[in-house]
Amino acid sequence: MNRRVLDKYVARNALTESVSAADAVGGAFSRAVVVPACGEAADFVAPLERAAVEAGGRTLLVLVVNARDAASPRVHELNEALLDVAEAHRHEALELVPVDRARPGRRMGEGEGVGTARRIGLDLAATLRQRGQVDSPWLFNTDGDAAVPADYFAAVDGIRRDAVAVVLPFVHTASGDAAVDRAHRLYEMSLRYYCLGLAHAGSSYVHHSMGSAMVFRADAYAAARGMPRREAAEDFYMLDKLAKLGPVAQPRCTALEIASRRSDRVPFGTGRAVSTIADDAAAGGEFRLYDPRCFEVLGLVQEAIADGDAEAIAAVVRHPDAGPALAAIGAARALEDAANRERQRDRRVRRMREWFDGFRTMRFVHELRDRRFPLLPWREAIARAPFVASTVDDSKVDPIVETSDLLCRLEWERLRA
Repeated sequence: MNRRVLDKYVARNALTESVSAADAVGGAFSRAVVVPACGEAADFVAPLERAAVEAGGRTLLVLVVNARDAASPRVHELNEALLDVAEAHRHEALELVPVDRARPGRRMGEGEGVGTARRIGLDLAATLRQRGQVDSPWLFNTDGDAAVPADYFAAVDGIRRDAVAVVLPFVHTASGDAAVDRAHRLYEMSLRYYCLGLAHAGSSYVHHSMGSAMVFRADAYAAARGMPRREAAEDFYMLDKLAKLGPVAQPRCTALEIASRRSDRVPFGTGRAVSTIADDAAAGGEFRLYDPRCFEVLGLVQEAIADGDAEAIAAVVRHPDAGPALAAIGAARALEDAANRERQRDRRVRRMREWFDGFRTMRFVHELRDRRFPLLPWREAIARAPFVASTVDDSKVDPIVETSDLLCRLEWERLRA
């Protein structure tokens, strides 16, 4: 552990309420896991208990129950019930520390949401780690709609020593609502398709951003200055920051099971996307994916960055497809500046890769989509993509399930090798 970084973070950046809450936590723990919960039942606790027993020692579960005043009566009712369960919880292997941001007078303010909830819990866990009360250098994160496997905490065993974060494999489980389950399969297909496309292009930011499947090294979390306090996409931006500090590992281990459902807890994200996909399907719309040519053009940019010299960057900036998209996101000037200012090649490459991060990669792909290569019907995109190299067999019982499973296998083989 980089003690100095963690000491500095706790002293200067950790939320005051988290540090104060840590003062009330006594004893020592083998590891810590954080769960933000808004309108959730307590079903996720039992799998964590089993995982804690399997791992041995004592596990700390920091449960941040949260809501805004404007949440529905049902959300407030579920939060109150969850806090009651948490406050009465007793388990030899899993100690539950509830943080109440759900009752009147303690609720989230305007602009606060899941990012703030994660930040509260992670800052509390990081403080305990800094004080020597948590043995593991890893801070586990999951969600109330996820069931962790029995070997959940063993996922970090054997991880490369320089890794700063871990993204665990996941699957969505059927809900029994055919429209929701179909929408989740399509959404999951789009996630895996995008990651496979990034890997094909040679991106340095190939990982899922799934809040329920993230694990951070405590000192890396501190070096990245903590979880962004965003209403949504906090997981994406956190991993984007961490990926600049070191490798994001994707181990071969048992997948988390995430419940398929509609959700309006955050302004955008999985729940909202699933609702949109289901509604579009009901209206007769066809699900679409990126044209694979977006990733071919992205590959040209990645090759130029890896080459690292000004001539290669100038060539890709002049490219008829890549150039306008690079200019639109300010990348042309930034990459040319890095190529011309840095004398050492490795420093040039590092600077360009850090600038052309996961967020700007996504913006670049979106510019290509909007300017040059519109979205394609998902069957056509799958058939054209060289990183899938498969046609959709509509004679199958459910081609969506078949294709989703195929992309899951390809991801396992190519990204988790």
